[in-house]
Amino acid sequence: MPDIESVLFTRLTGFAGLTALINKRVYPLVMPQAEGLEKKLPCIVYQKITGRHIYSHGGESNLTRSRYQFSCYAKTHVSAWNVTRQLQAALSAWSDMTVTPAVFVCFLEMEMDLYDSTIETFRVIADYAIWHEES
Repeated sequence: MPDIESVLFTRLTGFAGLTALINKRVYPLVMPQAEGLEKKLPCIVYQKITGRHIYSHGGESNLTRSRYQFSCYAKTHVSAWNVTRQLQAALSAWSDMTVTPAVFVCFLEMEMDLYDSTIETFRVIADYAIWHEES
C-alpha cells in the first residue's frame, strides 16, 4: 500500500505548472549532494513536521492530519516565489479520493521567505495541513 508521501510526490511531479519550473526535482528531507547546486535548482524539498491520528468515541477513525513543510529553493527570489505559487496551485484545497491513501483536503497554513547566504540561495517555506487516510 502506498503512503501519503508517495501520493504527494506523484502529485507534485505530475503537476504540469510545477514540472515546467522544476522538472522532477522534488526531494524528501535534503537536496542530493552528488551534483552541483546549479543543476539542482529550482527544486522543492519536503518533510513531515507533525502527524496526528484522529479518534472518535468509537476509536480510530482511519483519518490523519499531517503537516508537511515544502521548501522552494531557487537562485532568485522571484523564481522561488514562482515555484511556491505552482506548489500552491497543485496543493491548495486539493483532494483526491481515487488515490491510496485518499487525500481529503490540503490547506496552506503559512509561508515564509528565507535566504541562505552560504549557498546564495532563496527559499520560500510553505506549510500545508493534509487530511488523509492513514497509510
